[in-house]
Formats: sequence, C-alpha cells, structure tokens
Amino acid sequence: MEFLSAFWLALKYFVAPKPTLN
Repeated sequence: MEFLSAFWLALKYFVAPKPTLN
C-alpha cells in the first residue's frame, strides 16, 4: 500500500515539529 506509506510519512512530518501528540 503506497498510499498508506505516503500518508504515514506525511503524518510523521506533520507531528515532527509538534511533540504535543508524541
């Protein structure tokens, strides 16, 4: 599933600068 991979990557990048969710 490439879509999930890209989605997860984007999510990781989005939460990277936001250690609030952790």
